[in-house]
Amino acid sequence: MRWDDPWLLRLIDELESSDQAGHLQNGLQLLRQAAGVLKHQIDWNRDLWPFARELLLAHEAGLLTWRDMTARTVGGVDPKSNTQY
Repeated sequence: MRWDDPWLLRLIDELESSDQAGHLQNGLQLLRQAAGVLKHQIDWNRDLWPFARELLLAHEAGLLTWRDMTARTVGGVDPKSNTQY
């Protein structure tokens, strides 16, 4: 699946302004919501990195922000420095 960051930003905006803001709890929830809207079956081997990359592009452009809610006990999973994730 080719994810498009402008479309994802519109989806996030729609979710924030609706009663479905719970889908913004984490990236996995957002991925599932986006796939549902597009009626796309998630391919867990191919969709995760492109989806995360689009979110990172939007973040680096200053269009999207988030807070890292993982505890320090969880290993640092950074998709920019560790491409295994």
